[in-house]
Amino acid sequence: MDQIKIGIIDNGICESYLFSSLQNNIYFDNEQLSFKNINDLCNQNNEFKHGTICALIIEKNCSNCLISSIKILDEFGKGRLEQISPALDWCLKNEIFLVNISFGSTHFADKSKMKKIIDVYVNKGMFIIAATENSEFKSYPASFSNVIGVEAGDSFSINKKLMLHKGIDFFFPVNSYIESKAGTLNISPCNSFAAPYITALAANVLLANPNIALPELKRKLVNIANNQHKETMVDAVKSISEITLPLIIIVADPIIKINHLLVVLKEKFANENYNLYVVSTLKENVLYNPKYIPYKRFLYDKKKVNDFLYWQSYYEQADAIMLGIYSQHCNMLNGYNQVADMTITISKRDNDFNVEILCDQLVKKKYSISTIDYNHLYVDIIESFLEENNEYKRCN
Repeated sequence: MDQIKIGIIDNGICESYLFSSLQNNIYFDNEQLSFKNINDLCNQNNEFKHGTICALIIEKNCSNCLISSIKILDEFGKGRLEQISPALDWCLKNEIFLVNISFGSTHFADKSKMKKIIDVYVNKGMFIIAATENSEFKSYPASFSNVIGVEAGDSFSINKKLMLHKGIDFFFPVNSYIESKAGTLNISPCNSFAAPYITALAANVLLANPNIALPELKRKLVNIANNQHKETMVDAVKSISEITLPLIIIVADPIIKINHLLVVLKEKFANENYNLYVVSTLKENVLYNPKYIPYKRFLYDKKKVNDFLYWQSYYEQADAIMLGIYSQHCNMLNGYNQVADMTITISKRDNDFNVEILCDQLVKKKYSISTIDYNHLYVDIIESFLEENNEYKRCN
């Protein structure tokens, strides 16, 4: 492979600033819902040259690239989620398999929508390099495992802890300026200008190894990073008492499909714009989106579990934590039951299910029901947390 095609999905590129010509220069027409060619973005009063700086960084660090500009963001760097799929689809149809994205969302409601879009194109062989949001929270798509997530840092390095909690694959330093044909442009040290450095590195790796898959590409980038910087790790120090979010524990008999129960409750909370961080001790639950923690970890690696729950819920901006576990393993939760804001026990007796809801270990509701009614259970949870001001609050 002599040259590699790279797509930059951003707010457009001023071609006259580049030292090489763009292969394509298009924008998304919101009225006609289609892409059209841009004659000269510089004549459109675009002072926020974000995409232009990304292109300059890439062409400086990868000389054998053909850059296409796909403009879906406005002059302020804002765009809409529904524009991402057409942009990636255009890249695919034009045989562009390496894409630089400098935007994302930290809102939990966008996660599943974004994941469905990204999965389609990654499964068709596309490599996506995405900058994480400049906030300290987890963002999408940068945090997805099938995307290479990038954040600005002091060196080209890896931090396994932030990789775990924020999904960031690499940190990269951003220079304070870059030369263009129109003069020197100042650069702020933000994450979106770190991503094109990794895009250029990935392009060079793909030029030398055109048939490698994403895991191998990541490994080669890791090797480059490790040769430049040795990672330092910080021990976990958080305890369960430092988790200030409401903690809800569901203990259920094995006959109950706890994976489905957790997913339904998470969706119902999401419909009310509450972000529920869901954890399960069942391995198969990863197929349904809850985080998986083996039940024995709660007994033997409590410090690591506490640290994991603390930072995961923090970076994902969760409003509450829900933990699902089967009744035969509930003895592993020693210490968690005492600090849980709510414990829900669901057991099967004869032909009925017995439901008991405790807040701060005090019984709030107790009843028998012939079938598990998810809507009824959700209302019970809300009512147990609800007070006069109709806001969620820790039970105390």
